[in-house]
Amino acid sequence: MGCLLEHKGYQVAIAAAQQLAANYPDVMFVFLGEGPDENWLKQQAGKIDVSYLAGFRGQPPENASHKTTKPLRRAQA
Repeated sequence: MGCLLEHKGYQVAIAAAQQLAANYPDVMFVFLGEGPDENWLKQQAGKIDVSYLAGFRGQPPENASHKTTKPLRRAQA
């Protein structure tokens, strides 16, 4: 969750998705936020054919933080 910028390393998660999906077929990556590199990240996911595993949900409203964090608390990492 945050500003989608290349230097933050989101592309590492996208690259890991391919390997994780082989062992964990239900894995999904949800990116919350917006930024100048959002389209680039989507392209990276498409290049390695994992765009179906990566969800880009945009910036959550400030007053919806509890709605945003509830699913994150249930996530297993």
